[in-house]
Amino acid sequence: MENRKGLVTHAALSLSVCVLYGLLLLTPLNGYVYTTLLKIALFLAVPLIFGKKKHTNVKGYLGTVKSKKMMALSFAVGAGIIIIILTGYFLLRQFFDDQMILGSLKNEGITKNNFPAVFLNIIFVNAFFEEFFFRGFVFRGALKLGTKQYAYLFSAVLFALYHVTMIMNWFTLPIFFLCMAGLFAGGLIFNYVTDKCGSIFGSYIIHAAANLAINAIGLYIFMK
Repeated sequence: MENRKGLVTHAALSLSVCVLYGLLLLTPLNGYVYTTLLKIALFLAVPLIFGKKKHTNVKGYLGTVKSKKMMALSFAVGAGIIIIILTGYFLLRQFFDDQMILGSLKNEGITKNNFPAVFLNIIFVNAFFEEFFFRGFVFRGALKLGTKQYAYLFSAVLFALYHVTMIMNWFTLPIFFLCMAGLFAGGLIFNYVTDKCGSIFGSYIIHAAANLAINAIGLYIFMK
C-alpha cells in the first residue's frame, strides 16, 4: 500500500513538473535564460524534496557506475547518434522550415551572437539536468516503486511529451510526429543505458552527443 501511494505521488510530481514547464514556455516570460533557470530549479527541487521523504540524496539519483563496458559503449552510441541526426537532417531538409525554426529561437532570445554560449549550455548543462530528472528521478524512482516495464514506458513517454511545446512550431506535422517517435525511442535507449550502467552518466553522454548534433544543425541554419 505504501509503495502504491509512493508510486502515485511520484508519477503525479513527474507529470506536474513537465506540464508546468511546458505551460510556462507558452507565456510571454518565455526566454532562454528564464527557461533555463526555471528548468534547473524544477528539475532539482522536486527530486530533492521528494527524495528527502524517501531518504534519497543527489548521489542516489546520479547512481554509481557498475559497468565500464556500458560506459564505453555510450561513447560509441553517442557517435552513432550524431551521424544519424546529421544525416537525417540533410536527407529530409525539404521537410524542415528553417525560417520557422529561426523565428522560434529568436522568440526565446537566441541569436547568432549568443548561440555559441547556448550551444555549450545545451550540451553540458541542459542535457545533464534533463538526465538528472528523467533518468535519475523519474526512471530510477519508478524502478524502485513499480515494475520495470512501467518505469521504461512512463519515463520515455514523459520525456517525449516534455518536448512538445519546444518543437511544435519547428516542423511540418509529419516531421513533428517523427520527432516525437524519435524522442520516445531515445527515452527508452537512455533508460536502458541507465539501467545497465547503474548511473545516469552513460545516458548523459548519449544525450549530450544528440544535443551536439542538433546544435550543429542550429549553427548551420544560423550561418546560412
